[in-house]
Amino acid sequence: MPVTQNSSRAITAAGAIGSLVVLMLCGCLALQSDIDDLNSKLQTQQSDIAIQQSTINKMEIELTSSRNAVDVIMARQYCLDNDVARFLSDCSSGDLCTEKAHNDVLLHMHSQKHEVIYLKPEQTRIEERRALALKNLITENLLYSTKFIVLSHTSTLRSATIVQEMRNIAKQNGVSNLRIITPWHKPFRTTGKDITQLLRSHPSDRPLGEELNRGVSLQDGVWVFRTDCPIPNS
Repeated sequence: MPVTQNSSRAITAAGAIGSLVVLMLCGCLALQSDIDDLNSKLQTQQSDIAIQQSTINKMEIELTSSRNAVDVIMARQYCLDNDVARFLSDCSSGDLCTEKAHNDVLLHMHSQKHEVIYLKPEQTRIEERRALALKNLITENLLYSTKFIVLSHTSTLRSATIVQEMRNIAKQNGVSNLRIITPWHKPFRTTGKDITQLLRSHPSDRPLGEELNRGVSLQDGVWVFRTDCPIPNS
């Protein structure tokens, strides 16, 4: 039977369609191969990430252990006052802290580096001289074991002002490991012959200059103690 022009065209079209189908199938197979390859690479990366995370977790545990060991070593080297260590151990949680022990906190802690900031209830700005002394206290020769205790009679506002100032100073001076123990708010003794003798050895603990003119007293002071002695749960 002779092939008509229309039949020839139909055969040509069918061939073209067949070729197109073959090309599409080949393309799909190649695309699937690429997808399989990407999935394989993704699984490998996920496995690598899991291994790296496991390594990081182990390193963090080892770092914490090392820091704890450093704390012990530093405490032995720099916390030479057993009375301070015993007082902090008993009174940091409050469970073993007797009324007398807390009342005599200045006697227990005065051997540690410290500064006193005097603020009246309505005052929020720290005197320049006191601010400089506070800056030196919290930025010079910090150890990992160094901790700060903020102590005031009853005013949470005064303590909060000082704590915020300490954090500002630390941020401005690149101190990233500032460890401030929760402020203690409880009256303690600021009078008596023994306290007077302590204050004579550190005259700047008393209100001076303009502070006296503003009528501040020892009870208005916020005491910031710096210590390397161990403190439970700090």
